[in-house]
Amino acid sequence: MRSILIAAVAAAALSATGGAFASEDLAKSAGCNKCHAMDSEKDGPSYKAISKKFKGKDAAAVASAFKASKEHAKVKAKDEDVTAISGWILKL
Repeated sequence: MRSILIAAVAAAALSATGGAFASEDLAKSAGCNKCHAMDSEKDGPSYKAISKKFKGKDAAAVASAFKASKEHAKVKAKDEDVTAISGWILKL
């Protein structure tokens, strides 16, 4: 029984980590890294600064702010990708 519990916890941890990397890769493929970086400002704020700004909010709030921003008007990311990236940013 104990080994099953350990395996379940390990699988959950791997799943959560894989999702984080998937969203980081998604941000890269969506072109977010052209203007944003993890810890430093480029043309836009860092991902960690965005996370701090929206602390306590949900991914929908970040996605909504993204869509309302004039700077992001040319971005052609799918809505579900924007929400996934927003959720990843909030976890930083």
